[in-house]
Amino acid sequence: MEKKRTTYCPPGYTLVYEPSPENEVTKVAFLVSTGIDPGSWQARFYGTNVISLDVTLSEFDITVINVYNPIANSVRLPAWPNIARAIAEAKENYIL
Repeated sequence: MEKKRTTYCPPGYTLVYEPSPENEVTKVAFLVSTGIDPGSWQARFYGTNVISLDVTLSEFDITVINVYNPIANSVRLPAWPNIARAIAEAKENYIL
């Protein structure tokens, strides 16, 4: 099967991702329902492996952080600097 370098986005959803530079592949994205008010959410991008989505709900705000953690021969997460930045910029309530 030929890779198309994209993610399938079904009807009723918005594909949220940051296109990567030429030779890199973005590994994280969100599918956000078109039923959710576009003014109630905002995406932030932290390289090709970390993305966050801030969502304003009626009761509180929340940030969802999506991380792709590639296998590495190291004890440390390669994406950790970007994860730390996403957490630092997250709302009071967040999911990692």
